[in-house]
Amino acid sequence: MTDPVLARARSAGVRDIEELIAEAPPAASGGNGGPSLEPSFATLERIGRAVFLDRWIGKLGEQINVHDKTIRRWGEGEGAVSERAMTKARTWALTTAQALLRAVGEDDLAADVGAVLRRHLAPDETTVAATWAETQARVNAKLAADAEEGRDGWAEIDAKAEARRAARAVRLAEKP
Repeated sequence: MTDPVLARARSAGVRDIEELIAEAPPAASGGNGGPSLEPSFATLERIGRAVFLDRWIGKLGEQINVHDKTIRRWGEGEGAVSERAMTKARTWALTTAQALLRAVGEDDLAADVGAVLRRHLAPDETTVAATWAETQARVNAKLAADAEEGRDGWAEIDAKAEARRAARAVRLAEKP
């Protein structure tokens, strides 16, 4: 695989590589000084090419459940990489890196990657708190409305749950 900087230098007729590097725009960096992992086609491509080289689109697409035509459209500027696809790609990359490190006996590095993966998969505390507060407010509003109408909201919920359980039992009993 040819280094992209060297390939650009050769195509531009540059003999002094330091000159080319000095003219290059600085790379975007993430919070730890590494490359940015914001949802973008360039980030997705970087992850895919690292493992699959030139045939990365279809192969990475299979891993993250995104059709290769969708990835190609993102590359052509039609739409943008979704947050969900980027999260799946990053999770897949970290999981793969961890498995490879374990396979070559680098358990300490695999543990470090595992820690990064756990942080990546951990739910954001503010999002969880906001979702919980929103859900709790909806439940309280429903119970208050039911109380005003003289209904027991929990009894209605329990009756619906019991009806679902009974329907499931009938379906299971009908199976040969």
